Amino acid sequence: MPSHYLLGGTYTTGDSEGIYCYPTDAGVTTLGAPFLIEADCPSFLALNAERTRMYAVNEVPGQDGSISAFELDAGSGQARLLGQVEAKGEDPCHIMLTPNERFVVVSNYSGGSIVVYALTSEGTLGDCVQHVVFDGDGARINAERQTRPHLHSCVLNVDGDALYACDLGRDRLYRFDFDETREQPLGDRTEMIAPPGCGPRHLKFHPGGRFAYLVGELDGSVIGYRVENDRLIQCQIASLAPNDDTLEHGAAELQFSPDGQFLYVSNRGQFDELICLQIDADGMLSWKATTPSGGQLPRHFTLVPDGSAALVGNQQSGEVTRIELHDDGSFGNSVSIGRIDQIAYLQAFESRTS
Repeated sequence: MPSHYLLGGTYTTGDSEGIYCYPTDAGVTTLGAPFLIEADCPSFLALNAERTRMYAVNEVPGQDGSISAFELDAGSGQARLLGQVEAKGEDPCHIMLTPNERFVVVSNYSGGSIVVYALTSEGTLGDCVQHVVFDGDGARINAERQTRPHLHSCVLNVDGDALYACDLGRDRLYRFDFDETREQPLGDRTEMIAPPGCGPRHLKFHPGGRFAYLVGELDGSVIGYRVENDRLIQCQIASLAPNDDTLEHGAAELQFSPDGQFLYVSNRGQFDELICLQIDADGMLSWKATTPSGGQLPRHFTLVPDGSAALVGNQQSGEVTRIELHDDGSFGNSVSIGRIDQIAYLQAFESRTS
């Protein structure tokens, strides 16, 4: 029986047919023949801690999306659909499972909203307990992408008492008080303005809890924040590319190294690369290294379980590239380990036989 599996979420408007679960080894050096889990445009996934449940957004272009729940056999890599509910908005692009696994929180990109569903004790999707629709004019720094609110993702802080939502369309971060013990976990809301035209995509908190980093999709930047008294204080804007307005940016995913010393970022647009930024003791970022992503449009990437390599999903060309990560922040060998049409999400996990 394989020791690990690699999940690949896709857009199914081309040759892909859903979620692909590949048997592999701990280092994810080769991929076996996959199990297909049929689903419409499962572009982002979330697994529970025991790897027995999987949740997916169904981001079908041009229509209201949905959310699917699956029972996952982490010993065999196979899954079955438990149920599906409405996402209550167009283009659900991100899903987050709360720490105690009581809720899932979904971000609707074109719908400009976030929705919270309760989970039953069996892991199925229950009632919609909160639906927050954002209003207001878009930032319009980017005339095509910022006409109105576009929610791209949600994340909890390290303490788990605040949820932050990223609005690419309005250059905003929304902070909600969060309490998972309540029937409606989202509480009071405040908002903060991100750098104009950055297009907030994903926010991630450093494992130590003192810093947070926001990737600006539209201007190709990473914004650094200090966490002080439950507030985010902007301290840096790190550009991922030359200041040239003729170049197309497309920063996408953030991941920390296991020791927290480095921040990796995928950069799309006209760059198609993986970047390593070093984090100093004060949370400030400095350029360390860059390497080609091995394909076109590196949308999402993940680290193998031991942190020794990054797995990059190149959405446009379909290559899944394995790039070695060295302890000093430099990149090593890069090799294509497979191809998944319109790959949107990757996650490696250890198999279980219990």
